[in-house]
Amino acid sequence: MIKILNNYQAPWVGVELVERYQVISKSHPTCLITLSSMEQLSQAHLLEIGQAVSELTNGVYVEMTEGRVSHAGDFFTSEAILKLPYKRSPMMGSSISVSGLDHASGTFGGYLELFDAHVVKTCGLSCHHVLFPKAPADLTIADLRPYTKSLNNNIVVCSPATCDHDRSMRLDQEDIDQATKKKATLLEQLELFGAEAPSQISQAIQQADTLIATKAQRINDANVNRNIGEVFFGTGYKLDGDAQCQLDYGLIEMYPARAGTNEIPDDLNSFKVTFVTERPPEGSRVRKFGRTTGCTEGYINPVDSFVRFKGTALDMVSQEKMICGTAGKAFTSAGDSGAWVIDRLGGLIGMVWGGFTSHEGTFLTPMNLITEDITEQTGYSVRLPSG
Repeated sequence: MIKILNNYQAPWVGVELVERYQVISKSHPTCLITLSSMEQLSQAHLLEIGQAVSELTNGVYVEMTEGRVSHAGDFFTSEAILKLPYKRSPMMGSSISVSGLDHASGTFGGYLELFDAHVVKTCGLSCHHVLFPKAPADLTIADLRPYTKSLNNNIVVCSPATCDHDRSMRLDQEDIDQATKKKATLLEQLELFGAEAPSQISQAIQQADTLIATKAQRINDANVNRNIGEVFFGTGYKLDGDAQCQLDYGLIEMYPARAGTNEIPDDLNSFKVTFVTERPPEGSRVRKFGRTTGCTEGYINPVDSFVRFKGTALDMVSQEKMICGTAGKAFTSAGDSGAWVIDRLGGLIGMVWGGFTSHEGTFLTPMNLITEDITEQTGYSVRLPSG
């Protein structure tokens, strides 16, 4: 299939086999081809490619779309509304960014322990591109190389992300200002009516006082040192030698007072992630916790996707596991890079790194490949905290 595309010099960036609705209320296996530009090919060549791929796949539907590979919607994200009060120890799915960087953010996946015979380090895990944000088109060869912490080069990470923190504080202050104005109007009405004032006015004043106090407490709670740790290691951008999937992860060495546990941020099903599922069944249901979209569910596509960063320094072909959202809902959105994906038993499957801009698939790197590479690159063994 890729050979057919290359024969036509098609600017393909993705080749996938997925279930798509080609007729109303019925889905079909579909070869989904993503091109960086449809205009580079004539209509005749597009039709010839579609026919050749359909014949190769014994009549499978062929759909071509225009898009590009995206790091979970890219990292130059809109601000998210945070749930306060802030946690001293970031939870799975928390918002993070490099400290002071107000235009990029991502997701804190969870905690790993790196250890040898003498040392145990508690590290947070996210994507390399969250900790070193740069648009794919702007990447240079130097950006592809790994990063290792040194005495003269400390990169501090904060949670929540700077842009999310600023937005949350701004919205809380706006709520306080509006409630204060409303209370002033209500007090004037109360004085006007005197003893005959309706009880609803006093109730509304109490509600305004409660809102003002709550928002003021949230602002006070957020007035803390949000720095959680420093970047210990980043992969750069590379492929796993055996699986040929992209490795894009970064380790945050946590400050001791900021480390926590991998507790699921779910009020209905509170438990901790303590084990890794290395080979989840194809088609199995999964969920993730992300900075932008929170908890979402999906399923693992049975067939791997072929992905290419066309026209960038990261011009490589990788073979990726893809997760499809359920009920027509996207599994991830901008800012969810770094989110951990777990199965229904609470086993850790992998970490989200991106998808396509043109449709709703999400790519993840299996966690066992990440932990194996961490050991190879740093010399430390890796485990999930048990507490």
